[in-house]
Amino acid sequence: MSDRHIRVRWIGRAVLAAIVAVAVLAPFAAGWAHAQNITYRCETTTIYENRTRRVFGTSIATECSGIHTVPFGNWGVDSNGGTTRNGFQFPGWKKQCFRIPVLRIPLPIFCNLLQWNSCTRDHSPTTYPQYYTGNGYTQVPRPDGTAVHASDTSQGYDGTTCRSKGTVASFRGNYMTLREIDLAPGSGRSNDEVVTELNYPDINVPLTCSTDWDCRGSSAWVSPSGSPSVASADIRIRVSTSRARICINPENGCF
Repeated sequence: MSDRHIRVRWIGRAVLAAIVAVAVLAPFAAGWAHAQNITYRCETTTIYENRTRRVFGTSIATECSGIHTVPFGNWGVDSNGGTTRNGFQFPGWKKQCFRIPVLRIPLPIFCNLLQWNSCTRDHSPTTYPQYYTGNGYTQVPRPDGTAVHASDTSQGYDGTTCRSKGTVASFRGNYMTLREIDLAPGSGRSNDEVVTELNYPDINVPLTCSTDWDCRGSSAWVSPSGSPSVASADIRIRVSTSRARICINPENGCF
């Protein structure tokens, strides 16, 4: 056999080996390339809660006239953790059912808001004595459970683990502005009236980490600063973290 035929045979084998190598290694190379588009960040979820809600005095006048729920109104919360919404941010004791116009038939599906007497100036507690205590002008929600008035999720820097953020999360400038919520007829927009503002001291949340990414903790319940004259509630803050997988360049592919 000539040297030429030997070279051709070996060249053919080399080409075949190269093709096989490319076929085998290509997926790994692609995976490596896609992996370069992935990073991880610490994602922190913060939950703001309140309980022991109390409303007192005879000076509240946010629902003293209108066409629907006088004197009752649902209260929302604007805080350092989030904004007001028409839900269960600061639930009271009066179950309010919306009715079909003209027929005035209660709609059970809408009996889901727990409201307050929002016009204590004109309406005494004598109609609902079971929801008042003390001097007769302190409203007590029943059941007085824990309510979430705000939540927030944020992400840290690329590659920075949650454990490296430290063992305590500190929150300053804590407050709750209580608002009586009214939807403007026909507009769908909310005409909120401020009832009162509650301020709180700095809150520290001790964190315990089971892994570099999984950390969690809860503060103690904290009472408002000073001597509130219209309403009061205790608050606490809960924190939990996890690892968030981030695709840096989606156009280049991530998996």
